[in-house]
Amino acid sequence: MNDGMEKSVLPILGVMQKIGLLPFKQVHGSGAYVKLIRSTLLQVASLAFLVLMSSGSAVSLWHNAQLLMKSGNEMATEVADVVLILISILLAVVMAWYSYLSCNSMTQFLRYLAKVDSVLVEETASNTLTYLAAGVGLWLSRVAGTAWAFSWTEWELSKAPLWLVILVLELVVVILVREVSRRYKLLNDTLVALKKLNKKKKHPKIEQLDALQLLKGVKPAWTTEQMVSGSPLDPLRIEGIREAHAYLADAYQHLNSHLALFVLLQLAFLFLTLLNSSVQFLQVCISSKSVGTGVSPCLGHALLVLDSLVRMTLVTVACDAVKEEADNTAEAAARLLRGTVDQDALRELQVLGSQVRARKLGFWACGLFTVDRPLLFSICGAVTSYLFILSQLNK
Repeated sequence: MNDGMEKSVLPILGVMQKIGLLPFKQVHGSGAYVKLIRSTLLQVASLAFLVLMSSGSAVSLWHNAQLLMKSGNEMATEVADVVLILISILLAVVMAWYSYLSCNSMTQFLRYLAKVDSVLVEETASNTLTYLAAGVGLWLSRVAGTAWAFSWTEWELSKAPLWLVILVLELVVVILVREVSRRYKLLNDTLVALKKLNKKKKHPKIEQLDALQLLKGVKPAWTTEQMVSGSPLDPLRIEGIREAHAYLADAYQHLNSHLALFVLLQLAFLFLTLLNSSVQFLQVCISSKSVGTGVSPCLGHALLVLDSLVRMTLVTVACDAVKEEADNTAEAAARLLRGTVDQDALRELQVLGSQVRARKLGFWACGLFTVDRPLLFSICGAVTSYLFILSQLNK
């Protein structure tokens, strides 16, 4: 980047830094300016995305309020429909409030991830494109499947804006949590590679190749010949790993504090949807056998059950992956500690081990329960038990 462009970019970057759009401090150098501009575009896209979500929530809120006022007399006798609309309005308000808070929390979260990337992770365009393509494809498939399922179960098309906003928010939660999990895995692979390079090598070339294979995705400074052939357990290198771990833990705790309410409400709503759709599916199947109706209603309720299960699985598995990788960090640090002779590196590894043990990670839904795989099994078990009891009572 030439001097003229740097002078023209400096005032713009200064203003954006003051209003909080930049997660990085200004530093000199063409590479730093490219990184600043790239992060700025990411921030602007994130804020525009949040504005879009809050706008969708506001439109859904206004439409449901108008529907309730116009059809109040007819719905007075249908308590279930009134409750459903009130829940939709409440969810729209929660989504709009969440979108407003996310403008600041997203910036802070990106700052933490940027600090991790500055220490350890090598940023590549392929990772971003992969997450973007997977996210868009997953979102479109789920929207199409949900809309088709709702068409068979007499859901009104007017609720589409709210459901689209909720689906987008779920996808955002999954992607952000997966980003933390991916960085934890890179940190663990780095610790395992250091263990391979530090131990007495029976086959040094093979050990070096295995270590370099694990170090794919981290910064080039971690894969230099000096690290491979020299002393891999440099105290400064261990200090960098400890710093990256601290930033990762801060990022995940910050994300948990701002997403806990949304995850709690959404899991509760998905659980009720799964329970209701399962009961409706069972009743429709029983009535279809007696009156000989078609299979379309059964298929619609089955799709709703499948949609709820898939959405709960995505959230719980993503949160559980971070917890699993954090536990692997403690194990990898302990193994590396046992094979260390250098006293300076030993002290740094002891501090790293104490830090990892002190910061046990888990995604808590407002302190009520942990979002992980056992929660998914508990929900499925509760629904199955309810259906079994209901079928026995109907006999």
